[in-house]
Amino acid sequence: MNLENYWPRSLGHHKNGLVDTDSEYITVAHINKKDKNGYAGNILLSTALIPFNELSDVLNAVGGIGWQVESWGPEPIVDNDEEYSSSFWVRGMTGTDKKYETIVNSWDHNDKVVMLPDNVFLMMFGLIPRHLENDYTSWDDHRLPEHDIVKVKSVADYELDPKDIEAYIKIKRSYLEEYCYLRKVAAVHVFYEDRKSNGDQSIDKVLNGKKGQIFDLKGRQLSLANINDSLYEKEFQFSRVWGCSLALMPSLTPKESKLSLKWPDIDKPKHDSYFNEYAYIKDEVLVKYQNKPEFLIYPLSGEVSRSSWWTTCYNQRFSRNYLRVEIRKLYDGMPDQEVRHWNNYATPEAQAKEDLEEYGNMHIGARVSDMVNSYVDFIRELVGLFSTLGFHVTEEKLSKISDKMVQDGWWRKNELNELANVVPINSSKSDFLARCMNLCKLFEKLSESTLRKFLIEYGVDKEEMANFRSMKLLSVLFSLIQIAEDRGFTFNTDQTLILSELDFKALSDKPKALIVLNSFRQLSAHAQGSSSDKKLDDAMKYFSISKASTASGWGLAFDKVIDKLVNKLYEYTDIISRH
Repeated sequence: MNLENYWPRSLGHHKNGLVDTDSEYITVAHINKKDKNGYAGNILLSTALIPFNELSDVLNAVGGIGWQVESWGPEPIVDNDEEYSSSFWVRGMTGTDKKYETIVNSWDHNDKVVMLPDNVFLMMFGLIPRHLENDYTSWDDHRLPEHDIVKVKSVADYELDPKDIEAYIKIKRSYLEEYCYLRKVAAVHVFYEDRKSNGDQSIDKVLNGKKGQIFDLKGRQLSLANINDSLYEKEFQFSRVWGCSLALMPSLTPKESKLSLKWPDIDKPKHDSYFNEYAYIKDEVLVKYQNKPEFLIYPLSGEVSRSSWWTTCYNQRFSRNYLRVEIRKLYDGMPDQEVRHWNNYATPEAQAKEDLEEYGNMHIGARVSDMVNSYVDFIRELVGLFSTLGFHVTEEKLSKISDKMVQDGWWRKNELNELANVVPINSSKSDFLARCMNLCKLFEKLSESTLRKFLIEYGVDKEEMANFRSMKLLSVLFSLIQIAEDRGFTFNTDQTLILSELDFKALSDKPKALIVLNSFRQLSAHAQGSSSDKKLDDAMKYFSISKASTASGWGLAFDKVIDKLVNKLYEYTDIISRH
């Protein structure tokens, strides 16, 4: 009877190997005493690294190869004339002294089995451990960053209840494949498994009346037995296998290597010799890195850095929606995965030039930079105005955003950096309102209590301002300045005359741009209706946004909001600077 393709039902999951070809992870080590498909039993699995030219011999070796990781230890006995070997290995075919490298380091001691990923593999990718609860560990790739490259439960404790005995190592397929490719080896599972069953007639047929038998087959040794010994309460069938099967055969060419990428307008890949060759990249390439503290985006150029791990450099903002990047600089130190990501957003130069002609070179980074600078200028002039009346306050006290923050790089602050997030032309209305709400956060940095305190010291009735927020307090301030200018009064000496003409029912509308901006915020936060539509229409009219212009998206509408805010802030700054 030919048993080469035979498996008892309890071990039937071995028919096609132990790896799901669509799985993101490959289990390279596993100890488990839980039931499998309803069959009680036990599995011990590790992984050997087999050179390509020996793979066929190993997989077809009659009786299989060694099934466990071995080492000279723990607590090795070493004679004086011997040298201790610190390696781990899996034994080769029976009758040979062949030993194969393993990607698993394992040993047992005091009823505990330890399983750890090989240090060479971890070192190759520069993986960093992250220790979790219940003795779990994940290894992360901080270059990208990418988490959970390797997931480990390292100790199987045989003193526990059998259902709690488990240890494993799981590696992301793409990393294991790259490692195996570079090492020129295949990953091969080596294992022992036993299962109990009842009523599997195929076992009775194979045993043909015998109590038990061992079969040496290609790549495995199979043991079948009918157990009816008085030591056991019930009769059962007992199936065991010691074997090996292919876990992963790496591609024979690097998978999507950055060296083979095709860039628009360039005839063929030039590996890393792209001297003075440029790519035009949609700025949506930056979305992947936005609002993530591990990345820093420089809004004026579109450069991205990942701490000290890698950076793009010599980027340029070419137009509203495109970056211009020297390809050679992308290849200098960036991980393959990131170069491929940028390549996915590359377009022909002609397409970028069309964007430049249609939308100009003013981009979201420059717009937000102008807005932050205009806001800081406004705060600086307010501080100067206050000081002329003996009310001394720092920029940091009046607003959390100061000239020093701009000098240090405002984009380094997460709450400001996100203002410069990419704004696609086809942004939705909800995206537009959400972005306007984020803009409001900038002006929320203006200290309401400091404004109120100044106005009270100036002589404004405290009770009249009891319910005023920052924007209304600014209206009071601009009203005082307007009175001084209209009547020829001096702001810092004619307080009594100015205050006598202050009308709280007719306050200045000078901070109207900020007030209308706030209406967008309210629309974002509340349910839509006829009154909301009217409010939206009024706000759009103020910012010169037509409904027709939003038909293809709200991205350009947001441009208009920022541009008008910048102009108005400079206008307000100019008014204050005159006093």
